[in-house]
Amino acid sequence: MKFVTKTPIVKGWSGERKYRVTDETGMCYLLRETDIAQRERKEAEFHVMQQLEGRGLSMCRPVKLWWDETTVYMLHSWIEGEDLENVLPQLPEPEQYRLGLEAGRQLRIIHSVPAFDDCESWQQSYTRKVRRTMERYEDCPLKLPQEPFFLQRMQQGLSLLGDRPVMLQHGDFHRGNLMLDRQGRIVVIDFQKFSWGDPWEEYDSITWDVQLAPAFARGRMDGYFEGGPPKEFWQLFFCYVCRGLFNGLAWAVSYGDKQIDFAKQHAENVWKWYSDSHDIPSWYQGLGLQR
Repeated sequence: MKFVTKTPIVKGWSGERKYRVTDETGMCYLLRETDIAQRERKEAEFHVMQQLEGRGLSMCRPVKLWWDETTVYMLHSWIEGEDLENVLPQLPEPEQYRLGLEAGRQLRIIHSVPAFDDCESWQQSYTRKVRRTMERYEDCPLKLPQEPFFLQRMQQGLSLLGDRPVMLQHGDFHRGNLMLDRQGRIVVIDFQKFSWGDPWEEYDSITWDVQLAPAFARGRMDGYFEGGPPKEFWQLFFCYVCRGLFNGLAWAVSYGDKQIDFAKQHAENVWKWYSDSHDIPSWYQGLGLQR
């Protein structure tokens, strides 16, 4: 495939090289380039995207995958639109909520793909994940002031992992990996962190959406659960969020004071959600939005 233009895209944390490219007919695409050592992973990612396209997900479509001696190339459809995180703050709450409903319904499609039959149980997998997280956190020179509270709630949730299903996860589903196309529809992008696990764990990153647009976050919940989350969801949700807070601070230490301050403020915001000792966070209870 020959490209007549190739414009770098400088954004994101993935480490991949990204370009907007144009072929000889004037058609635009997104080209991602990755080190050849990632070939097997990129083949799996491409296959997952093909499955999701077949299930009707609104997404950047997988077009072509190929490689040479040093590089893996993945070509996606180009999405004409805007990054959702740039658009959301400008919208009224009812429109934020509507987009959240749509995002939640799209996430259900992603979670409809089951793992392989021989996949490890979620309890084993997540328990190991928590152990790794806490090892990194214990090695971290900084600590969260709310550590006892978060640790207790995380441990309470671990007892509920036994019967959870293992399904496809996007791996980084939040407003930063969603776009709004020219028709006003949600489009899902950036699948390179896909994984297999409890679908409800995917909601650990909704905390970023809450800080920007609580109405959108509420819509994500209601659209996914077709009305509202069941009671048993909330304890596991907080367990997953707590692990993310510990992991976030340990990660931030390597990136300087700005990221450290951000991680600490994020933990403070989450702590305030539960200051009334209820299982349901205040941002969800406090929004009287109609479907």
